[in-house]
Amino acid sequence: MSDRIVRIVIVGGGHAGGRTAEWLRRLGFDGTLSIIGAEPCLPYERPPLSKGLLTGEKSFTDCLLRRESFYRDNDIQLLTGRTVGALDKWKKCVKLADGARIPYDRLVLATGAQPKTLNLPGTELPGVHLLRHEGQAATISEALSPGAHIAVIGGGFIGLEVAAAARTRGSAVTVIEAAGRLLGRSLPAAVAEDIAALHRCRGVEIITGAGISKLTGYTRIEAVELSDGRRVEATAVVIGIGIRPASELAEAAGIASDDGVLTDSTCMTTVPGIYAVGDVARCFNDYYGRRIRLESWQNAEQQAEICARSLLGNERRWRAVPWVWSDQYDWNLQTAGFPADCSDIVRRGDPAEGKALYIGFTDGRMSGAMSFGQGLKAAKDLRLAQMMLEKGSQVEPAAFADEAVSLKTLLKAA
Repeated sequence: MSDRIVRIVIVGGGHAGGRTAEWLRRLGFDGTLSIIGAEPCLPYERPPLSKGLLTGEKSFTDCLLRRESFYRDNDIQLLTGRTVGALDKWKKCVKLADGARIPYDRLVLATGAQPKTLNLPGTELPGVHLLRHEGQAATISEALSPGAHIAVIGGGFIGLEVAAAARTRGSAVTVIEAAGRLLGRSLPAAVAEDIAALHRCRGVEIITGAGISKLTGYTRIEAVELSDGRRVEATAVVIGIGIRPASELAEAAGIASDDGVLTDSTCMTTVPGIYAVGDVARCFNDYYGRRIRLESWQNAEQQAEICARSLLGNERRWRAVPWVWSDQYDWNLQTAGFPADCSDIVRRGDPAEGKALYIGFTDGRMSGAMSFGQGLKAAKDLRLAQMMLEKGSQVEPAAFADEAVSLKTLLKAA
């Protein structure tokens, strides 16, 4: 197919975009291949931004998908630090903000997502941070030190990972969450409370059900003022209230979007010849029978391969059970499926003893799994539960609750 597809352009130089280029070369595409990225660096993995880069356990070089020589040796053109201004789907052309035009035969949108911010007074003050790219992580890392007081706005995964990193570095930390509990969009209440308990044991102050009226300071941030009049002193603030898909280019070009660029299960958009992958894509998942937009490492990895194969006529469809992980202190949380949607939870083990596995049920059917353990103590249990989900296994809640029955036995019997 490479004799007809001469040029493939990937817009977005992050994880999904970089991996798509890798897969295209691995699968034999020998045409012109370009990655256009707004960031000035090589494609990299984003999970360490809120984990290892903040604690100092990783360098940015450790996060790179590949070194520069890989792209040179595989004839992948990297246009880093370049912004795309518009797409012309009729002329099959990408228009850069600097006026350059790059033609394509096939186009991949891997534009990722942008962090949400607060429309409040004081967000422009020095010391108020968002966290989405390497430069922001480096700046936040500099603010984490003994004697610093970090206010984290948002009690989701990113906020709690930042809180854990800050405490590890010796900073005082306050987490402020508008909802009544932490992790409301991601986990059932019982699991979220076990994670909250870990943070409280490590000295994090957690404030829930709290609105914010403004951020205050003279020359830089000094405090977060809550709607009820309370004041949280802060030498730095990190806003971690979620991300939104960067789908503006697609929408302006008339490509169907709805909280993400809509694709079929091969990652093709509503415009033939244009594909979307990663955080920006709301892709049809054959396993669940609906479109899903995921913000995860797994998603970037899997959709990159699916997209590359689809581009070259070796069709592969997305039907994965979602898998996500989070490192907080020396503990690891993993989830499979959609745990937040589960109505009933069965727990095996106890976090007080170092690990626990939570199985979620909806209408009596297994629909999610979560593991929470020191290090990777619970990771194997999560993988077995994920395999049950992938098989569509149905096991009675009482069987999961019985720790005398091994998960391997349940998997074989299901």
